[in-house]
Amino acid sequence: MTQLPAPDGPARARLGVTALICALLPFAWVLIVGVLIGVSTGSNDTLASLATVMFFASFGVVPLFSLLALVLAVLALLVNTVTGKILGGVAIVLLAVQIALIVYLVGGSFDLPAQALAG
Repeated sequence: MTQLPAPDGPARARLGVTALICALLPFAWVLIVGVLIGVSTGSNDTLASLATVMFFASFGVVPLFSLLALVLAVLALLVNTVTGKILGGVAIVLLAVQIALIVYLVGGSFDLPAQALAG
């Protein structure tokens, strides 16, 4: 087997930076979808249909980027420099905050239609 040559220069923090960017993408996606839903209320059908498509695409986009960010953050914690490890840790904290917000926002809303009928 041939060995790959070692890269010249110090190790970089690419994995940590990429993990942080991947952890921020779901926040940006949800913000864009929220703005589209708010703007499309009482608007034309094209914007409302785009908001609907993006809302349902969120069920694939958000978990995909969250999982990718988690894998990259763990790799950054294992092999990166101190800066990469810090950014990987920040990405993991952002993912934990994201999960907590999803549970908080979605968890209490399942009984809202029943409350509206009851009252």
